[in-house]
Amino acid sequence: MMRATLFQRILLTTTVRRAIVIAAALLAASNVAATELIRNKDFEDDSCKPAGGVCKEWTFTGNGNVTDDAHTGTRGATVGGQGNAAGTVTQSLTLEKGVYSFSFWYVARSGGNGLSAAIVRIAGKTVFLKMLEPESEPQWKQYQMFLIVDGTGPTTIDFISQIPPHFAGPSFQIDDVSLDDYR
Repeated sequence: MMRATLFQRILLTTTVRRAIVIAAALLAASNVAATELIRNKDFEDDSCKPAGGVCKEWTFTGNGNVTDDAHTGTRGATVGGQGNAAGTVTQSLTLEKGVYSFSFWYVARSGGNGLSAAIVRIAGKTVFLKMLEPESEPQWKQYQMFLIVDGTGPTTIDFISQIPPHFAGPSFQIDDVSLDDYR
């Protein structure tokens, strides 16, 4: 067997050290915090009052409202549902072309005898569409996805509960909304 010379051992040691430094730098870069784009993502701002219809950074229409039914904290939002009450919960934001990580927590609360259409749109794209049944999902669930945005500019994130004819289902509750920029 050949024995490594002192020079070869030093070279190998230096190469291994460089590889460790590069690997550590790559690992650190991959753990850089993404930029959270949703403001007041958990509806916990002091301006948010249950049944008040006002919550900093969010706009409510129809049956949309702040509620004390929360995944975390003390407040969440009702989008709509419960009988024939449609509603929306919307936030305006500016997005740039790129890849985003989107998530939110939701639950269907009892009310009505039919189904409620739960829809989420970001930058005009439908990213979530589900027919909620009464008491079919009594526990909070997280929805997650990656989203590719093709353009740059102002847009909205819209949580929508539509009640087409013959739908009279549960309320669509949301909380802990997140949209992270991964460009």
